[in-house]
Amino acid sequence: MTLPLHRSERLVSTPLQTRAQILQAAGQLLLAQGLDATSMEQVRRAAGVSNGSLYHHFPTKPQLVQAVYDDALGRYHAALLPALTDAQGTPLAAEAGVRALVSAHLEWVVAQPQAAAVLHRLRHTPAVAEAEPEIGQRNAGALAVLGAWMRSRVEAGELADLPLPVWVALVFAPALQLTAGWLRQQPPSIPPDLRRRLADAAWRAVAP
Repeated sequence: MTLPLHRSERLVSTPLQTRAQILQAAGQLLLAQGLDATSMEQVRRAAGVSNGSLYHHFPTKPQLVQAVYDDALGRYHAALLPALTDAQGTPLAAEAGVRALVSAHLEWVVAQPQAAAVLHRLRHTPAVAEAEPEIGQRNAGALAVLGAWMRSRVEAGELADLPLPVWVALVFAPALQLTAGWLRQQPPSIPPDLRRRLADAAWRAVAP
């Protein structure tokens, strides 16, 4: 016979859940108050965790800020890169892939505004700048996936043969430039016509 768990036992979080709670609370506070005004004690209280749990996961405030940014970046890549393939994992043709990338970016901003704001507003903080080598590696991995897909479409004659940094700028820069304005809306809203126009512009910029 299985006895029902005591309430306190049911509420015990796993280490991953505790870490996620801390990152969520820290992200909210950093965006609402700014880096200097946010203390580790405020994060601990907002996350509802003990001092031991907080400092076990994040021994210093810079490490916590870096983790908040890295978590948001990982979420972004996880939403963006699958847009390059169909449900069976087959790479999309060039136009479909470019439009899917723009759509994935826009949908992610609307679905995860806190993470999008973290990427937009914490990128140039000292704590995140200190983690540039690690962040650079994560970005390099995502760019490698984008680059491999782009090269395959160029070889198929479906895309203009452009340097990868230029290609990324042409596809993403307009939407990225508008992200700050969208995030000031609560909740963020991107009109369907604007979504279509951004996808149209991205495709025209890199079409052969």
